[in-house]
Amino acid sequence: MPFQWTYNAADRCHEYRVGHAIVTLEARPAYCDRGHWIGKVFGIDGIDSGDSFPRYYMDEARAKLEMSEWLHHRLKSEP
Repeated sequence: MPFQWTYNAADRCHEYRVGHAIVTLEARPAYCDRGHWIGKVFGIDGIDSGDSFPRYYMDEARAKLEMSEWLHHRLKSEP
């Protein structure tokens, strides 16, 4: 598999990179009621409120799947 999630210990987040773009997934404090994980994106111009970032997730595996799929899909429309 050419792409995979890695853990960035310095920033305490999981990262998924495709070329110049990256999505990250960070654990949130247990008391947070929006979700246990927060997803962010970097390296893509034109991210706006329509893209709904940051995103919140309850399940780590589901978050990683959705974030990586979103990144691949979004990059298909990049010039």
